[in-house]
Amino acid sequence: METSSHYKIPVSKEGLTPLMQQYISLKKEAGSMLLLFRLGDFYELFYDDAEKASRLLNLTLTKRGFANGIPIPMAGIPASSLEQYLSRLLEHGESIAISEQINENFSNIKNNLVERKIVRVITPGTIIEDSLLPLKSDRALVAINTTKDGKTGIAYLNLANGDFKIVAHSTEENINSELHRLSPAEIIFSETTDINTRQYDFTAKYTPVPEWHFEYENAISYLLEHFRIDSLSSFGLDGNHQNIGAAGALIRYASRSQSKELSHIQNIYIERTDQLVFLDSITRKNLEINKTINGDDSPTLFSILDRCCTQMGSRLLRKWLNNPTQITSTILLRQNAISSLINYFFYKTDIKINNLDLIKSKLKQIPDIERMLSRIALKYIRPREIANLKSSMKLLPDLYSYIKLIKESELIENINESILIDPGISEFLNMSISEDPPVSLKDGGVIAYGFDKELDELRSISDNNSNFIKKLEEAEKAKTGVNNLRISFSKIFGFYIEITKSQLNKVPSTYRRLQTLKSTERFTIPELKQWEERILSSKEKAISREKFLYDTVLQYLMNKIKEISLCAKSLSELDVLISLAEHSYINSWVPPIISDKTEIIIDNGRHPVVEVNTKIFTPNDCILNDEKRMIVITGPNMGGKSTYMRQVALITLLAKIGSFVPTKKATIGNIDRIFTRIGASDDISGGKSTFMVEMIETAAILSASTNRSLVLIDEIGRGTSTNDGMCLAWSIAERMINFNRSLTLFATHYFELTQIPCESQNAINVHLSAIDSGDDIVFLHEVKLGPANQSYGIQVARKAGIPIKVIENAREKLNNIDTINTKTCISENRSQYKNKAAEENIYREIKSINVDAITPIEAINKLYEIRDLVNKLE
Repeated sequence: METSSHYKIPVSKEGLTPLMQQYISLKKEAGSMLLLFRLGDFYELFYDDAEKASRLLNLTLTKRGFANGIPIPMAGIPASSLEQYLSRLLEHGESIAISEQINENFSNIKNNLVERKIVRVITPGTIIEDSLLPLKSDRALVAINTTKDGKTGIAYLNLANGDFKIVAHSTEENINSELHRLSPAEIIFSETTDINTRQYDFTAKYTPVPEWHFEYENAISYLLEHFRIDSLSSFGLDGNHQNIGAAGALIRYASRSQSKELSHIQNIYIERTDQLVFLDSITRKNLEINKTINGDDSPTLFSILDRCCTQMGSRLLRKWLNNPTQITSTILLRQNAISSLINYFFYKTDIKINNLDLIKSKLKQIPDIERMLSRIALKYIRPREIANLKSSMKLLPDLYSYIKLIKESELIENINESILIDPGISEFLNMSISEDPPVSLKDGGVIAYGFDKELDELRSISDNNSNFIKKLEEAEKAKTGVNNLRISFSKIFGFYIEITKSQLNKVPSTYRRLQTLKSTERFTIPELKQWEERILSSKEKAISREKFLYDTVLQYLMNKIKEISLCAKSLSELDVLISLAEHSYINSWVPPIISDKTEIIIDNGRHPVVEVNTKIFTPNDCILNDEKRMIVITGPNMGGKSTYMRQVALITLLAKIGSFVPTKKATIGNIDRIFTRIGASDDISGGKSTFMVEMIETAAILSASTNRSLVLIDEIGRGTSTNDGMCLAWSIAERMINFNRSLTLFATHYFELTQIPCESQNAINVHLSAIDSGDDIVFLHEVKLGPANQSYGIQVARKAGIPIKVIENAREKLNNIDTINTKTCISENRSQYKNKAAEENIYREIKSINVDAITPIEAINKLYEIRDLVNKLE
């Protein structure tokens, strides 16, 4: 919709008031962002910003005077409700520039025009307010840098906790997968890059920035300045121009958004994705790690595992699930920690006190320390948050004493050492911050009594105010003889003496009249005026002193950021390990053997999400190794093929984060990647049919999977003709066996593909069993060796409610097709590879014989008929 000319910001400042001229200047600086212009207790928006905000926030669109005869559109929000409105604007993908009043002393400013400037920019990727952030997930800011020679660099920053990383081995081809792994809220890129030509399928805010921000020399200069060092070699960042370009542009963008130094970002790490188990965006979606296929938050792998007591723990658990590792030592450390926690909390009968409940109760009282640290560094933190931090410091010694009893785990011991931080931090906060501070620093009462002598003296003046007034009032009553004389205070006149008109004849000449009312008059005296000046001056000085002391407290905490940050990370790790231990114990999960071979051996495996939501779950085995690299899976729809395939992948993923797994026992080997091709979907907006999407996803698997990858392929080739689809599926399966040599689960309804194990010793057939009772079909969800004996498609259609006439007609047509001569693989286990339609026909012929009534000649003829049917199988 085209913006009305009445809303457009004027090109010239001519005819505008000084205030609106100031607004126009700041709006030019803000550019396309919404500018919140501080006016007293409100943030105002003007012109097209006002029109947009009124639509997005349902505000009243009003006006503030005229400019050259044209009304100036205006909309406003209360400053006290800022975060509420920011949240709604960010949900709409808007970025916001906040302009504040810098000088509030009107008396020293010409024309009373307060100086204003943009103090902060808030974008989806630069949020630090707790109320605007999701509690259990991060909102990363990502920079993508593609150089002229075609190299790609990716860096990401979590401004809320200070994590700053460069992604090693980034390429143009894996950007989509990296975006889904990092799940950024905002992506910055060079304004000279045509981002629309890229095939990024990740929804986020894409923000262009000047190209020179990514240039190597500018980027490295900014990074060196930020870290106050002479070389990036200590971070291992020598060379690698495209990554340094991304990192430099990223930290510059984040710093500009806050208009402050990001002192809590004290390091930059290299993240080696080759040490992670690669999961592309399709796999993440199909395995329902964070979201269900339908986009819901539960039931997912994360939702069923998240028993964490802290928000920090929940975010770390999500991070582990989305970043499974190939580093065996890391996996074994976590496994051993979970074993130690289970052994200690659930099997030690000599412990009388339930330490698990005690630890969890302490953890639940821990605030989000990770995110607090960023607000401390940027000086946005509120007094009550500091009070919460003070309270949490008091919990650490008890936590330490409980965890210290667990001796068998190196990881738990390391975590516990980091939990017990310098007790001086707690002591300092106890001395400096009051027990129940107000919401805002300007209200006073934040700094504790006894911390600062000067502040205490200033407060005592104010605290003694009522005593002084009471004494002065009594003295003036006695002096004047006016018994109803009263001393009060108003914002306009300050302290005053009020006397009724009937007593005016007793007023001394030293009283100076301030105001005449209907029945009373108000006066002041030198003593009262002097006290008033002292009182008001002491309050101002006390607030000013508190601000200074509060900054001192923040500076102290900033100097302790590394220590407190390590403590917060250790608490979150402890929280995750306890959550996994508790879930593993309750659901009878076991520690898998971590092998250096390429293998997956699962005994009685279960789907971790389905088993929680199902009363009875049928466990199944899976063996994939050098000898058996492909399992061809047949069976009816709804029989459990997809569940079986997904559970193998999820068990593998859980093993790779160091978790226990839902099996009787398992061995998980050296897996580098997990790929899935499950379900049917299209991309209408991208001009891709269901079959095209299917082929694109399969092509990606064929291109990227290795002999150490786990691949799940379900019902490939359904989007085209039967022959085309079957031949494509067959050829793809052969490619996976002979070239990629990945560990592959290959589900299909093309029974012709059950010949694959005849042609390759590295493949076997299995099927999901079912029983057709005639009137109904029962799915057993049990994986058995050999191919399925039929598809059961008609039976499933009957259960779905297809009209019975349609079902009967389909059965008749199927019986006719059964007579078609389809040659199948004949092997040592002949029954495994017979043509299923012909086999059913022979079975029905034999079953139809009435042995008690048949004559000898009829019996001979029937044998000839059966022989002819058998001959058709050859």
